[in-house]
Amino acid sequence: MEENGSLYVTDIGKHEVRRYRRGESQGTVVAGGNGSGNRLDQLSFPQYVFVDRDHSVYVSDSGNDRVMKWVEGAKQGIVVAGGQGQGNGLTQLSCPQGVVVDQLGTVYVADARNDRIMRWPKGATQGSVIVGGNGRGGQSNQLYGPVVPFIDQYSKSELLELSYAYAPEKEYIVDETAKQFDIEIIRLPVRHCILNPIEICWAELKKSVRDQNTTFKLKDVEKLIWNWLNNCDSTFISNCIDHVQVYEENFKKADQFIEQIENELNDDDNIDNDSDLTEDEDEDKGEGEDEDQ
Repeated sequence: MEENGSLYVTDIGKHEVRRYRRGESQGTVVAGGNGSGNRLDQLSFPQYVFVDRDHSVYVSDSGNDRVMKWVEGAKQGIVVAGGQGQGNGLTQLSCPQGVVVDQLGTVYVADARNDRIMRWPKGATQGSVIVGGNGRGGQSNQLYGPVVPFIDQYSKSELLELSYAYAPEKEYIVDETAKQFDIEIIRLPVRHCILNPIEICWAELKKSVRDQNTTFKLKDVEKLIWNWLNNCDSTFISNCIDHVQVYEENFKKADQFIEQIENELNDDDNIDNDSDLTEDEDEDKGEGEDEDQ
């Protein structure tokens, strides 16, 4: 969300980023929007977005293992991190997630599957590891599937406002209608695409077919699908489940963090209220002394 109130939304189904200005219901595509792919005018499963002061949009293009920058009004983006295939080299990323850009144009990105935070100076062809990169684990020099690089650029009140702004509504009209017909609606969790192993399998299948499809004939696509399914073993499924569990833990930590912020803000409000009461008492006391004189 920008200071002017514009909201930027990543749509992993349409492989695009949309900007919604105040009062808009349709929004405007500001990145991607040309189907899933690895061209400079395409995105593949975009995850996180960062908007700088010039309204340029930085997108973690997780399906292509890269971070892209889309200048305002541009028809295509430029690769500012990764883009050299999935891997753990300094020129590579693996399922990038949260991205933050400082005033110098330096990109900080959470390289989730490599369990590290990387820094890419403006114009650099490779990045450097600033946190993690020592395998997955709980040691002081390790990370476990990081999602965001850092959050200290936001104040506590801004974080709380963002958490409320993006929280799903708890009540829906359809729920009331369903109750009338004795129907129970079961919803997938928030951000369900990365919290369900089957969605990860589906994404990998589509990526495999896209990379190998050269004829664009239906029968050949069907062969590619069956070939992938026949080679999909228990190890791959287990890895997908492990990947989901990483995100579950990260979201649990995020929930705990928000609760902590709420408690701290409530404490701050109580302190402010106590200060106001003290000032009022001092004023009343002063007025009473003036009347006695």
